[in-house]
Amino acid sequence: MVIDKDLIFEEDMAMPNATEADAATVRDLGAPGIAGSGSLWAIAVVTTKPTAGTSIQTKFQFSPDDSAWTEAFTGPAVAIADAVVGKVLGCFAIPPDVYQYIKGSLVGAGDVSTGKASLFMAHEPLKSL
Repeated sequence: MVIDKDLIFEEDMAMPNATEADAATVRDLGAPGIAGSGSLWAIAVVTTKPTAGTSIQTKFQFSPDDSAWTEAFTGPAVAIADAVVGKVLGCFAIPPDVYQYIKGSLVGAGDVSTGKASLFMAHEPLKSL
């Protein structure tokens, strides 16, 4: 899968130590109804397996103004034993009526900071690498 650099939230983002951390980049989808319609998917994938901790989870949020955020998608908490390289932590179709801005985050249970994940958007769903 080829990923446009303008669709990347963060590559190889360090997993957080028992907290939630936002990806480096907030993406502007344009006016509601433009980028949505099921043609874009929000995705998070493990790129380095964590060696400790309990679980890792991904979230995506939308905002009309890049300041007040509404949680839109939350993936399941993936046990560290299952968080292997290529594991999809979440893959969500972006609906057509979302707010203009979208951001992704990772939620770590325990110290999963040795792991990494990439968060991005794509024009097709991803089941696994």
